[in-house]
Amino acid sequence: SSVPALPQPVEPVDAGDFLEAVRVSGELLGVKGRVLPSTTSPEQLVAQMEAATEVVGERNISRAHGRIRKVLLSPRSPPPVDGLLEAIRTADLIAIGPGSLYSSLMSNLLVDGVTRALCETRALKVLVANLMTQPGETDGMDGIAHLEALRQQAHPSTPRRQAQDLGGNWLVANDLNFS
Repeated sequence: SSVPALPQPVEPVDAGDFLEAVRVSGELLGVKGRVLPSTTSPEQLVAQMEAATEVVGERNISRAHGRIRKVLLSPRSPPPVDGLLEAIRTADLIAIGPGSLYSSLMSNLLVDGVTRALCETRALKVLVANLMTQPGETDGMDGIAHLEALRQQAHPSTPRRQAQDLGGNWLVANDLNFS
């Protein structure tokens, strides 16, 4: 078998510059638009489980095998990457996902200002659901349940009909059964 040639020469990237690594990766993959992380601040993901316990760390959460009630970041509300909030507010399209619902996607809503920017933007918002549920984390959840969990995380005390601003104009999900 052969390895496909890269579309252009790869420029060296400073190992400590995550934003530059994301930019170069986007170029290599031919991404249209911009890919931005929510924050580059060091933080820990904390899951509050239905069993009244807390699990710390993304890897531990994915191994916890219990129903997650809520996720938090420690420290809370880390600052967004420079330009992120403006990019969200002025975007034409925002794709959320695919990724682990609780340990990858929701953490982005916990970065300072991200939820508000998502509510204020006029961009088309698309949740791209995973092909399959994640054992122990999203067992039994369909695409609509994923979207509702994101809304609840963003607006925990707001009734569903009032939390529509977070969006999800479209949900891209698989409806086939894998055997």
